Amino acid sequence: SWVTIAKSVPFILLNLVGKLFLSFLPTKYSLTGTLRAHGWFFLHWGEVMAKRSVMRSEQTVHESDVMRMMTAKLTNGESILGRSINAVSVIYCRMTALKFREVVR
Repeated sequence: SWVTIAKSVPFILLNLVGKLFLSFLPTKYSLTGTLRAHGWFFLHWGEVMAKRSVMRSEQTVHESDVMRMMTAKLTNGESILGRSINAVSVIYCRMTALKFREVVR
């Protein structure tokens, strides 16, 4: 639904900010790779939404069931910074009622 999309865009931006910050540390995140991936996503927003519409017409599982299987964690959480970013992410999901795996427990 459009409500889920509206709630997910800040989550995606939080993901971008977190990975950009972590790309400056010796981690597995690449600055250029992160920028390219998120840049492609936002530059091709119309194409992504058109594909989403096609896929939703063929959908056999409700989106809330799929969301419950996804994680709200943005990093692997091996460092205190990664765990902090994940905590903020889970709090955001709880505040916006995005039903990721960690939120519905």
